[in-house]
Amino acid sequence: MNTWTASLLAFLTGAIFILVGYPLWRERVKPNLIYGFRTRQTLDDPAIWNPVNARSGRHLLVTGTILLLLGVVSIVFAHNEARQTAVVFVVVAVCIVGPIYSLIVCTRMARQLAEEKGT
Repeated sequence: MNTWTASLLAFLTGAIFILVGYPLWRERVKPNLIYGFRTRQTLDDPAIWNPVNARSGRHLLVTGTILLLLGVVSIVFAHNEARQTAVVFVVVAVCIVGPIYSLIVCTRMARQLAEEKGT
């Protein structure tokens, strides 16, 4: 594995997470069937869609920032193949754990908001 492969992977995935999360965090995405945190509750009510997607967007921004920082750390410290391989595993783990955490938290939030509204 090239010594910069893991760093590039971390930077690119981090940038994608940030680019996807930013419009959600800023509440610039209206309810739709393609992009955003889509559940029955969020699609039925913009008053639920906006806060849930803002939170989901923040989670994506945090995950992306962690990946970017991991890319910086890997440039400085991961100069051999074993360390680069370890960085790849950490990148994959962050890419899995971050969205799963967001899924759990945002699903609970959508349900709670729907219950409060009585829908």
